[in-house]
Amino acid sequence: MKYDIYYLQKDLRKKEIVLEELKAKETEKTSIKEIELKAKELLNMDYPKDGQIKYIDVDN
Repeated sequence: MKYDIYYLQKDLRKKEIVLEELKAKETEKTSIKEIELKAKELLNMDYPKDGQIKYIDVDN
C-alpha cells in the first residue's frame, strides 16, 4: 500500500510540474496587446491622464 501511494504521489508531482511548465509557456505567448485589452475590458484600466501623473525627484 505504501508502495502504491509513493508512486502515485511521484506521478502526481511530475504532472504538476508539466502543468506549471505549460502555464508558463502560455503566459509567455500572451502579447502586450492582449494584456492591454484584458486590462481595459476586464479591469476598466486605462493610461493615466496628464493630471493624474506625479513626478518625484530622487537625489542620488
